[in-house]
Amino acid sequence: MWVIAAGLLGGLLLLALCGLHNQAQILHDWEMVLSPWGADAYREVEERVEGESKMAEYAYRKAFTARAAGSTEEAIRLLEVGLKVVERTSPDMLTLLRGMAVVSRMVAAVSPIAPLRPQDFRLPQLSGLAFLSAFVHRLLVSTAERFRLRAYVLRSGFGVARRFLMSNTERIRTRQPGADPAWERIVAAREDLRTLSTESLQTFHALLRSLAAEPR
Repeated sequence: MWVIAAGLLGGLLLLALCGLHNQAQILHDWEMVLSPWGADAYREVEERVEGESKMAEYAYRKAFTARAAGSTEEAIRLLEVGLKVVERTSPDMLTLLRGMAVVSRMVAAVSPIAPLRPQDFRLPQLSGLAFLSAFVHRLLVSTAERFRLRAYVLRSGFGVARRFLMSNTERIRTRQPGADPAWERIVAAREDLRTLSTESLQTFHALLRSLAAEPR
């Protein structure tokens, strides 16, 4: 039993060391610099993501203001407006992440990128997902596999946060028990959506650097 456990632990350690070596080799062999066209593409996506986020934030901020003023019906209406913005814009981000995973298979070298950090998320489901992905990240050998894992986890994270917003908005709208804590859960989900958007932009930046990579 102890021999099997030691062998398994040794195998995991070897995979982690291989992964670190692979990442260092990528940086050593390739020049990872964002090209002018890549910078333009990144700014375009960044501006769109930030614009959509501001629209949702405006609706949610107004919803909490209305709630504080005692305008329950107006607060619920604004919550639903914010949710509609998220539902309308999330598919675009999911499509972008899915496309990034596909394109990563076509580049000669993928820029190393760190795993998501559990402490950056407030929802337990997302913290747990980030923790699991960080563990798997260490077991994967190539930077391309790690990149696609990150894109997959981000896509899954958007789905979790969106469903969380939907369920808690419905709880508030129908005056179900536990409606007050639902407002706090909406705050947490919104913060996590911002984190997911930021991490998605970083992932896109890494892909653009990879597309422009040249041998040293």
